[in-house]
Amino acid sequence: MKLYLFFISIFLSAISVPVYGQPTIGLLESGAGQQKGYVLFSPIASTTTYLIDKKGRKVNTWESKYTPGHSAYLLPDGSLLRSGVLNDQYFVGTGAGGIIEKFNWKGELT
Repeated sequence: MKLYLFFISIFLSAISVPVYGQPTIGLLESGAGQQKGYVLFSPIASTTTYLIDKKGRKVNTWESKYTPGHSAYLLPDGSLLRSGVLNDQYFVGTGAGGIIEKFNWKGELT
């Protein structure tokens, strides 16, 4: 029973929670005194990269054909530079990657 409750709590913590009536992405709690700005992240099993504000509201998303590598950068012109993982039999595990993509703000591969 305890294991069952543990999995339910993990599932519920992964669900987006509303903040001021808007659904959030990837944010469960926002602490007082936080830094200003945005959060850029790429969930490891997803092909989407998200830019959210500090309240968890989506600012922009970029869709790739590849799961993420170990870095993504928002460039000064608003474009996204993102590493991706090729499904390559020679490079697996730590340090996997193999592709760099650049998307404009509208999500178009440039």
